[in-house]
Amino acid sequence: MPGAVDNLSACALAVAMCRFLAENPPVFPLTQKSASSPRSEEVGLRGLAALRGAHLDELKRLDVRLLNTEMVAYPEISILSSEVNGTVKNSPEMVNSVAAAAQRAGVPYKVKPASIERQATRAPSAGLASRPQH
Repeated sequence: MPGAVDNLSACALAVAMCRFLAENPPVFPLTQKSASSPRSEEVGLRGLAALRGAHLDELKRLDVRLLNTEMVAYPEISILSSEVNGTVKNSPEMVNSVAAAAQRAGVPYKVKPASIERQATRAPSAGLASRPQH
């Protein structure tokens, strides 16, 4: 199925995470959780920009964490410490949190900066952990 390793696998992971959180409320007690699947990351993150624009006041008011998933298809996941051109560093707090979760779950992982060469060769699942700046 076209796109199955790309956006479809990331959407499936988001649904699975939502199910887990709904069935296990004590994991994050007294915490508001939401999930979205914005599109258009290949053309400048337009979907995410639209989401941010529509909810900017709310995002500024809350302690927000953002976890993007992409290409969930390999046993070992990559947790990216920066975006692809290296000018934006992802939150070390989020990167460490995702790495700790992977370790607790027994999921093989590596933490690395994103790179154009790795993406061009279809690197293992690229997960991006960040904390949006307001």
